[in-house]
Amino acid sequence: MTEEITVVADTPTTLTPPSYEEIIRPELSRARGIRDLAASIKIADHLAYAEAGEIIKGLRADAKAIEEGRKRFTKPALDWVAAIRDWYRPIEEAYEAAIESLKEKTAAYDRMIKESQRVAMVASLPAPPPPRAEGLSHSVRRKVRVVTAALVPREFCSPDEAKIAAHFKSTGEAPPGCEIYEETITTSRGSRGAK
Repeated sequence: MTEEITVVADTPTTLTPPSYEEIIRPELSRARGIRDLAASIKIADHLAYAEAGEIIKGLRADAKAIEEGRKRFTKPALDWVAAIRDWYRPIEEAYEAAIESLKEKTAAYDRMIKESQRVAMVASLPAPPPPRAEGLSHSVRRKVRVVTAALVPREFCSPDEAKIAAHFKSTGEAPPGCEIYEETITTSRGSRGAK
């Protein structure tokens, strides 16, 4: 039943990673130096504050250039992986559909045999033997699902953070049981054309 599957890719099969010694090591050393320098800077007046803002802009531009350099190497690999996943997805879905179909059918048959055994026991008739297949078994698991949400006790309900945030955004007020608080967010804008 198992067939050999051959996939022919239009994508190059060799990918060249960046040279660690030529590219990564010097950039890592530079980045660590910048991190240490930033940790040593003291902001004690308006001038230092303004200078830190300018440094952040420059660092954002540098970080963007590093990210673009990384993407030159990672994008082809990620595109290749995505193409392979797309090729295999319908194959995997077909196998999963086949497995699920057979699991449902064997479970239905198992239930039918158990019901026949129960009926035979009540009627004092010989019961059919239970079905056996290597590696295949069925069990009954008790589960619970919500059918009437309004009747579910409060201790089993979780707040919906997205709905709470939407309520606050539209009304400017916190719903009962919530509070409004302030969070400081620091943003910096570098030049958009930085490479």
